[in-house]
Amino acid sequence: VTTDRGLFRTTDAGAGWSEVTSFPSAAGSAPAPSEFEPVAVTYANARLYAIDTRTLGVSTDAGDTWTWQTLGTKTLSPYQIAVAPDDPQRIAITMNTDDNFALSVDGGKIWRTQTVPDGLANLALTAGGGAYAVSGTAIKASTDSGLTWTTLASPTGIAASSVWGLAVPKAGTLLAFGIATTGTCDARTVPGFTAADAPI
Repeated sequence: VTTDRGLFRTTDAGAGWSEVTSFPSAAGSAPAPSEFEPVAVTYANARLYAIDTRTLGVSTDAGDTWTWQTLGTKTLSPYQIAVAPDDPQRIAITMNTDDNFALSVDGGKIWRTQTVPDGLANLALTAGGGAYAVSGTAIKASTDSGLTWTTLASPTGIAASSVWGLAVPKAGTLLAFGIATTGTCDARTVPGFTAADAPI
């Protein structure tokens, strides 16, 4: 996970956490950046992805060593990162800027940025070009890698504005994690979401 203090990892299912302060390069990889301050991290395709404003790091050994990719000519402001389960080259991020969504289909070399009305926050990608994110007071879906978006119904008992995480654990299920109207942390399925919406 990332916090405002850096990147942390656990090896005992969350009982204890240690900060990752060193980012050695994997054999044959480009040298590590002189400064790497990851602000978003995700795990997909047996790889750990961490990103800051100029560099994407990918690890296949739980963060022991990394390969590096500079983000081309763009300086991005990542809020959250997601990777497609069927294509490790398709990476998307949400950002706290006017251009609030960015997509790369070549592993982070070139990025397409765009502005989605009301902004985007928490993000999940699925196979076949699917993307899902929280936007203002709604949960939005895209079937074309973020070019166009439609609004989904909010999960019962959790307002979209209270959702702080999205996940697709299996085909046909979109889970929203957040603060329920009861005041407790909960996970609820998003209604109207079918297997055809999100192949994994």
